[in-house]
Amino acid sequence: MQEVLSGISIFFLLVAVVLLGVLLSLWAINDGRRRGKSPLLVWLAVFLCFPFGLLAWLLFRPPQVIRSLPPQPRSVRSITS
Repeated sequence: MQEVLSGISIFFLLVAVVLLGVLLSLWAINDGRRRGKSPLLVWLAVFLCFPFGLLAWLLFRPPQVIRSLPPQPRSVRSITS
């Protein structure tokens, strides 16, 4: 009985680590896009080299790129005058 519980707990621990890696890599992909970097390269670094790739991304990621706002539509008054 003790061996079965040990095996189940190891299984759930491995599933939790893989799930954490997937969720953190999805965050890193979006973060890489916001910062103007290739999402594939960020994913490779974070997921395949987990947790060291995540630490490297957090330490050496570029500053966030601020995109300009989309142009605002003109008001009806400015079009008719």
